[in-house]
Amino acid sequence: MTTKTETIEMRCPHCGEILNIDQIYMNQMEEKYKDSYDRLVKEAVANQKATDDADIQNKIEIAVENAKANQKAQIEKLLNQIEILTKTIKNNGEEAKKSQEIIFELQQKAQSVDLEVQKKVNEKSSELYKEAKQKADEEKELEIAALNKKLNDANEATQTLQKKVRSGFPATSGRSPRTQSCKVSKRGVLLR
Repeated sequence: MTTKTETIEMRCPHCGEILNIDQIYMNQMEEKYKDSYDRLVKEAVANQKATDDADIQNKIEIAVENAKANQKAQIEKLLNQIEILTKTIKNNGEEAKKSQEIIFELQQKAQSVDLEVQKKVNEKSSELYKEAKQKADEEKELEIAALNKKLNDANEATQTLQKKVRSGFPATSGRSPRTQSCKVSKRGVLLR
């Protein structure tokens, strides 16, 4: 046993055409949920970006700390060698000039190691950032594709529901409200 729900209709005060209130209500609901869905998609994308940026920053900080520790160990080793050579210079007056040259070379090496380590740190940081950004972009694309699929599914469900509503509630004039001379906007406002 099927029951039919009555369609709520109203006459336009301007033109006298009969308007389907159910259709107006459906248009308003569709617009309301579309705005909510769009807002949720934007929030999800913003949250994912913030998480990805924090992960990138954390990886860069770890790489910099590791590079600094390696650099510090190399510099300490070179400084120990310089200290040993300095003591040797004090004890051996004849080899003072030769030792000073070696000390100067070691100091030059320490400076070049420092520059080389800094260059490697910069390269590694750049590499990590690029990898993390590429991964985040791929994840965002997949998430956007999933959200678009959900939106399409929701639109199909809405269209199916509208077809069911229309088939259960035929308009009395035989025409849909959009083809009548007096139109109704999605917000339910009567237009001339």
